[in-house]
Amino acid sequence: MSEIKTALKVPEGYLSLLMDLRLLKSDGNNPNRISLKQHEELWRSLLEHGWLSPIVADEGLVFVDGEQRLKFA
Repeated sequence: MSEIKTALKVPEGYLSLLMDLRLLKSDGNNPNRISLKQHEELWRSLLEHGWLSPIVADEGLVFVDGEQRLKFA
């Protein structure tokens, strides 16, 4: 797969909520597992529609939502 980058446009009011995603961690209990085909579909969706849903973490910087999207991207 060739390297293609996507862009993210964040409304100004949300800029203060952004953080370095490398600080987030997994608790190892994510039951979601996705296949190679699902990875390809996820990438296609990100290219076509962009990041419709944010990556969400709790106060301890543990993923709440979006762990698979972040791992893949």
